[in-house]
Amino acid sequence: MVEAITDFLIHLRLERASSPNTLRAYRRDLHSFCRFLSERGADPHVTPPDAIMRPDVRAYLAHLSCGRALRSSSVSRHLACLRSFFRFLNQDPAWRLAHDPTAGIPHPRVVREGPPLLSALEVGRILAACERLSPYPLRDLCALRLLAQTDCRVSELVRMELHDVALDRRVATLRGADDRVRRVPIPPSTEACLRRYLQVERPQLAAAGPLPHDAPHGQLFLNAQGAGLSASSVERLFRRARIEAGIAMPASLHTLRQSWLTFLVAGESAPPHPRTWAVNGSSPVTRFRRDASRRVAEPVGGASLV
Repeated sequence: MVEAITDFLIHLRLERASSPNTLRAYRRDLHSFCRFLSERGADPHVTPPDAIMRPDVRAYLAHLSCGRALRSSSVSRHLACLRSFFRFLNQDPAWRLAHDPTAGIPHPRVVREGPPLLSALEVGRILAACERLSPYPLRDLCALRLLAQTDCRVSELVRMELHDVALDRRVATLRGADDRVRRVPIPPSTEACLRRYLQVERPQLAAAGPLPHDAPHGQLFLNAQGAGLSASSVERLFRRARIEAGIAMPASLHTLRQSWLTFLVAGESAPPHPRTWAVNGSSPVTRFRRDASRRVAEPVGGASLV
């Protein structure tokens, strides 16, 4: 089993170009299955994959659900991991398993709940608090605006460089952890904020770093030492702004991003009820992301972000 897992992870990394986070997730779930086999008396280092039978997989899923009390969504993720693993072993010429022990095992029923969302007014309060608290209000306000209004992830935000922002066309280029590139429109209010940041604060921050302040390259968002702003720093500034704004809900940057996308798609000041999301097999947020040519609308619901 261990050798087969190694081959599978190499396949994911080299042939499917999976991100480090994806590789870690597969490795973690497969090692969890190996630990379960060890507890049942099977040594994963010597047990071949074709010795795994459907009852073993069913027993493992029951262990996850009852023994470890995992939610049905987590159990379904573990099953999907095993299904991908054994599908690879069935198709790989070096293994060519005669059977798939996951075949015919249904995924547990997952009760989908809508994520906790901030209201448009709460988002506006958080951004206003960020502007009051920060020693570099333009930088931090631009960072949170991009996260809230452009579907930008924090990992993509801290990788952004100066040439990734085309303010004349109001387009931002985002690069993910797996080097995939996508382009998103920038709302006019965020464009104006970025122009002020690039004119006023970024030259001051860049002066403390190794590059000239007017260098045409380098990271877009810098810290006080002139180095690139980190994801943990963005998380901290958002958390401080949320507390200052009096938001009791333990919201994260993902909550901020998901909430505003929902407002944009719904075109209303309050997020739609989760039951209204499943339209034509996908949520409004998913359909919004698929429409790459759509221009992002200005804030709705009366939340002032200036």
